[in-house]
Amino acid sequence: MQMEQGMQLIDGNGKFNVDGLKDFMTATEFAQSGLSYAIVAIIGSQSSGKSTLMNQTFHTNFEEMDAYNGRGQTTKGIWIAKCSDIDPFSIAMDFEGTDSNQRGEDDTAFEKQSTLFALAIADVVLINMWYKDIGLENAASRPLLKTVFQVMKRLFKPRKKTLLFVLRDHSKTPLEYLKTALLEDIEKVMVATVRCEEIAGEKLKCFTTDEDWLEMKEAVQAGPVSGFGGAVSSILETYLSEYDREVEYFDQEVRNEKRRQLLSNALMEVRDAYDTMLMHLYSNTVKNFKTRLQQSQNEGQEYVGDIHLYSQSCMVEFDQGCEDAAIQQSEWNASKFREKLICDMLSEMMAKYEKQITHALAKRVESLLESGERDTWASIRNLFEGNTEAAVSEFSDAAVSFNLNSSEIDTRSQHLREHARNLLEMKAREAADAGGVLMRMKDRFSKDFNHDENSISWYNLTTERNLDKIERDALSASLRILSIIAAIRFDGMPDQIENVLYSSLMDKTVPDQSLPNMFMGATLDPLALDTWEEVSPEATTLLKPEDCKSLWMNFIKEIEPMVTGARSLQDGRRRTRSYAAVAAAAAAAGVGAVVAGPAAVVNTAVAIFLRSWWL
Repeated sequence: MQMEQGMQLIDGNGKFNVDGLKDFMTATEFAQSGLSYAIVAIIGSQSSGKSTLMNQTFHTNFEEMDAYNGRGQTTKGIWIAKCSDIDPFSIAMDFEGTDSNQRGEDDTAFEKQSTLFALAIADVVLINMWYKDIGLENAASRPLLKTVFQVMKRLFKPRKKTLLFVLRDHSKTPLEYLKTALLEDIEKVMVATVRCEEIAGEKLKCFTTDEDWLEMKEAVQAGPVSGFGGAVSSILETYLSEYDREVEYFDQEVRNEKRRQLLSNALMEVRDAYDTMLMHLYSNTVKNFKTRLQQSQNEGQEYVGDIHLYSQSCMVEFDQGCEDAAIQQSEWNASKFREKLICDMLSEMMAKYEKQITHALAKRVESLLESGERDTWASIRNLFEGNTEAAVSEFSDAAVSFNLNSSEIDTRSQHLREHARNLLEMKAREAADAGGVLMRMKDRFSKDFNHDENSISWYNLTTERNLDKIERDALSASLRILSIIAAIRFDGMPDQIENVLYSSLMDKTVPDQSLPNMFMGATLDPLALDTWEEVSPEATTLLKPEDCKSLWMNFIKEIEPMVTGARSLQDGRRRTRSYAAVAAAAAAAGVGAVVAGPAAVVNTAVAIFLRSWWL
């Protein structure tokens, strides 16, 4: 008769042999059997002859222990083999022995997992033991039996499993005696498992329907309940004590395991209410902290000192509330809620300092950008650094109250700096809006072109002025606004933006038409590019060169009527003075009214034109 070779399905480390299983199914033609197959598995202590029994019974060829080389672990992991000449198609499974020296007393996880695997997959499970071990704890596989019965009752109610106990090599002791002793052990474990589980279920039901617990559960939904932890712990202890009294005479290990399950299930019922209680404590603490800080700010007290005081008092109140809510039978703690509380209190501080930075920078940055002075970005940098570092320093002092390490303080300090920088960039981008830039350029030109250094409108003056110089100075001031807003200068590195704009727009010459076309392109017009050359990497472009050129062209068109009107006015005044001289000479001849009349009309008309354009 052919002996079927075994294949290791799971190794000693718990690794599943996927490829080996595929080869096994192909070699044995397992798939052709459809649903008509059976699986038989064997479990038991190491060196109890499991592999030998399977080989002799099912004609397999599992590796057997060589007694001449000493007793030790032979089968490692889980092995499978086809049973020869058995119908229907049957598979034998040989499991690693329990209670081995190789794994030791502490490494029982694999034993339990392999036992559960056998119960889950096999139709028949053989439990192999020596007759002389009946009545012993580990040798008789009592821990293994407890696992088997607990799992079978919990997981396999719809489908019954066949357990076959194999007593090996019995001597003169009558079989009936051995059978009775074995059944007594089995019955103790089975009865303890069944009754302890039933009693635990009854106590859990009593707890979940307890009126005091239900009242506490409902009350905590509305707000924090004083004495919550003590009250719930007392109710839990009542039913745990009842369980202990009723299972006192059952197997200790079984009853302890079921007690742990009872407590675990009861705590699952309590957990939501406990978390709700802590959430109330957390919310109230955050609210109190915010209220106290706001009152402190309104009263103008020292903010840093108040943070030390308020944070400590709020944390003490929170910790006391958590201690009052603690469930004695659990290992729960409020660390997550405490961490969230600290984080939110820090966020309140951060929001305060962000608001402080915004208040210090926003309007003043807007004003500096609108002023268009040559040192605009230097002033903005000084403003930025002074106010930002002051806020960072104050925050660092206040953060000491929360026992933050230097790395956490540095991270949040950097966040404040980034907030300030983002605010500055936002204001600069708002100021770089094409319509706003054009309006500021026109306003600056109008102010400088129509007024002298004393802000007196020159058309109210009688002296003639150099309009060419006035126009050029006004254009330069307007061009400076354009150069300032073209890029954000976060550092003090010099750039050539103003020089490029000035040379391209103010000193622009008409190209010589005789030059080849290659010299008429971007080489002669740096504003045809879409990036600024020789600009610091820290600078952020707001207006490209081509954008600046387009804005300047629109600006020139917008101010043209103003310039034309001013020149017409000055020409009119020049003619008026000429007419006045003629009139003075003609006064003696009696014709003054004829000459002076038209001159007055011309002067008045030009003045009215200029005023109407400006309005």
